[in-house]
Order: sequence, then C-alpha cells, then structure tokens
Amino acid sequence: HHARADGFTCLRMMMQGCRPNKPPQQTQARAERRPKIGAFHLFRFGIRALRKVALLLPDSASTYKASKYLEATDPKVLTWSTLRSGSVQSLKDAGRQLGGASVNDLVIAAITGVLRKYAQTAPNKIPEGITSVMWVSSTPLKHIYSDFKEYPFKWGNGTLGSIYLKLGVGAKFADFSAVDTLDDVRQATSDIGLMVEAVVATSLLALFGWFPRCFGRGLWKALANKVSISMSNVPGPQFPLDWCGVPLRGMSFFVTPFGTVSIFVTICTFDGGVSVGMGADASLLDVEALQKITGELFEAEIRELQKPALGP
Repeated sequence: HHARADGFTCLRMMMQGCRPNKPPQQTQARAERRPKIGAFHLFRFGIRALRKVALLLPDSASTYKASKYLEATDPKVLTWSTLRSGSVQSLKDAGRQLGGASVNDLVIAAITGVLRKYAQTAPNKIPEGITSVMWVSSTPLKHIYSDFKEYPFKWGNGTLGSIYLKLGVGAKFADFSAVDTLDDVRQATSDIGLMVEAVVATSLLALFGWFPRCFGRGLWKALANKVSISMSNVPGPQFPLDWCGVPLRGMSFFVTPFGTVSIFVTICTFDGGVSVGMGADASLLDVEALQKITGELFEAEIRELQKPALGP
C-alpha cells in the first residue's frame, strides 16, 4: 500500500466509507503527548539522529534475518492472531499499573519477549540485540476522523517517519521477565530524541528519489536492508462501524518481507480488540512457527504483563 500512501492516510480514506465515521461524542480524543523541543535540543538531537542513521551497522544473519536477498517471487508466509486474553482497555489498565506504559509499549515488549523465547529453541545463533525499524505517523490521530475540508486529504507517505530500536532477544536477556522487558522497551521509547530521528530518517529516505535510478537502486539495496524486523502500528477506530454497509468484525493489515528485512510485524486495534500479524521470509520461519509466535507465545507474554496489574 505504500506505493499509494502510508497506513494513516489509507485509514483516513477508508473512514469515508464508514458509518459512523467519527467517534461517539462522549469518547474523548487521546491527548497530545508529544513534548515540545527547543531549537538547541532540536539541533543536538538532529545531529545525533543523523549519526545514528548514517552509521547504523547491519544486523548479522540469524533466525530472524536471512543472508540471501529475498526476491519478489520467493516464497513468503503470513499469519495473524487476535488477542483473546486482553483488550485495548485491559492493556491501558495494565499500563497504568506498570508505571504509565502505553499500549504500544506493552505490545512491543510482548513481541520482544516472544522473539527471545522462540530464539532459545531455534537452531541459528541469535545476536544479543536485533534492530527493528518502527514506522510512526507525525500527524495527530484525531485527523483520521477529520473531514477533508477541515484537514485536506493528500495521497503519499509524507507524514511517515521511522525510528530504530534494539530488541533484546539474545542470551544476555534470557532471565528477563516480561516486566523487565517492558522496562527495557520503555527506556528506549521514552527518548524524546526519537521524534527528531523519525524526521531525519525519512528525510534521508526521500533523498533516494533525487538520485539517478542506476545509482539509487544500488545504494538502496546496500542501505535499506540493515535491520532484521520492521514494525507498524495502526490505532484503528475504537467503536463499532459499517464499511460500505457491511458490519466490521475486525481490522488488520499486512506488509510482506523484502530483501533481508525478513520479518514484518503489524499491530492493529479496532473496537477494543488487538490483532498482531506477521509476515516472514519462508526460508527462515514457516506458517506453524508464525502461528505459535503470534498466537500461543504472544498470548502468554501478554498475560505475564497483565499479572502485576491484576494483583494476587
């Protein structure tokens, strides 16, 4: 879908065919939580982000990253699961009990814990940390429901940004509990410099469009395959609706792996439900492995995160 637009923009267009296409009046819009950054810190974070993105070392081949470049015709596998042991509201409640963690923090921590546990049973050696690129939107969530006259619609990926996070999946983290993993994730995601990194990374990506094709394609292949995993999160409507007259029971989206970015994780919430999808290079993981990761193991990790909030 990125050939046309990012997920946020596609969801805006989809909402035009939905009824209702706005949250109920009693539902409060999520507060804007992005801190303001002064000019000095903006410059400092910008330099740091430029250095981080430009000097990012590629992950080594592992259970989660292929050594062979995945072509368009090579086999890929896909699976998804809807969370049964929790909802958006129960995750919010757990997050508050765990020091103010967001639903996104909880889900990323659960995925990290799952990948670590699965790696312990895998034949290939796993590095201490693998790099994940996470895609974020710079546009406030409320604009998903804005009329086109109020907030003009524009196709493209212009509001999309990316940040890079290390996921602790190696032997060093083998004794981490689910809450330990959450604390590690929150320490990384709470860095306000990531806001600047998202803009810098996307600006560098846009430069490829200015290069001659023969030069840009070779450079792209060398630079765009450093990470092991790509993650995207789309917070969908938290109310029931019809799309083109058909009641929606769930919402999900998928992105296929490419090159040596061998796993794509997609997270989507809709009407209180949470779904996790995973697409992978079939030379690394088969359907049964993905079903275990997104189903059994993910459910167990979410339950572990909810235990402190539920009490004895």
